[in-house]
Amino acid sequence: MKVWQYFVECVLFFYFSYLIYASETVWISSRIFMFFQICIHYFKMNSYFKMNRDYREAWLESQAPNHKPKDGEDTPYTSGTQSMASSYPKNLNYKDFFMFLVHPTFTYQDSYPLRAERSWKTVFFRLLLIFISINGMYEIMQSVTIPLIALFYEGVDTFDVFPQWYQPIMITFYVGFFVIFDFAPNLYAELSGFADRQFYLDFWNATTFDEYSRKWNRLVHEYLQRHFYLEYLIRYKCTVFQAIFITFIFSALFHEMFLAVSFKRVSLYLTSLQVNQLLLFFFFSKLKGTVLGNMIWWFGQLFGITSVAYNYVRDYQNYTFVKGGKFTP
Repeated sequence: MKVWQYFVECVLFFYFSYLIYASETVWISSRIFMFFQICIHYFKMNSYFKMNRDYREAWLESQAPNHKPKDGEDTPYTSGTQSMASSYPKNLNYKDFFMFLVHPTFTYQDSYPLRAERSWKTVFFRLLLIFISINGMYEIMQSVTIPLIALFYEGVDTFDVFPQWYQPIMITFYVGFFVIFDFAPNLYAELSGFADRQFYLDFWNATTFDEYSRKWNRLVHEYLQRHFYLEYLIRYKCTVFQAIFITFIFSALFHEMFLAVSFKRVSLYLTSLQVNQLLLFFFFSKLKGTVLGNMIWWFGQLFGITSVAYNYVRDYQNYTFVKGGKFTP
């Protein structure tokens, strides 16, 4: 059953991802949105399967005639096998499954902290913020970014175009960040009553790249920690280094695949920067909690995000609209 589950997950994920990648008529904004939805549902389905697998194992163990509860018995997911199996198999119903799809989280649990009250003013305010933010990003793309892209066709030197990307790209990135990790999740949380709304932490105060990776995207971080790092560490008996390495490789490949499907080209720009972070982890460990570490991190934000966006957009324009790639270097 476990093998078939992974097989079906992979077939569905890669099949629909390939359809988006191979399409010549779908706009880049539509590809980004569709693949983003595929990733969300893949994470949710994978977490739903893995958590109920562990709930079932704990429940079957508790039903054994010679079972004796062990105090302090921990699992990769919760502390205490008894609490883990408290609601299984009663949680296997359509209502529980539907609510998990609506809740703004990638990691499944048999229960979540919920709020009974709904604030429709908050719902309206979040919708308004999403509308204003998306329109703001659209205006920036139309009035600033696209004219800069047009300079590629005119053969303008890279060093003349690149510095002009900082402001529009960083504004678009952070506005998009708050739409994805603040406005939209809080909208879904308000509608579904989801009470845990810590979708990101103070990543702007990060002094190391590993601290940033833990704080800026709590949804994906919790998913990777629970279903990759802890699973390989405890279930498959890997060492700490092996578990970290496997988690890092999956994260890097997934981010690269997201950009490859969106821009229709495998360039590995982002992956190369992520690999460099492995070396920076050791260097930045000495700068943890220092102002210098935060300054270097912000330099990496400004240069890294801008350079990745510049290279992927340039390649997309070059090889999509000028077949064979004829831009001057």
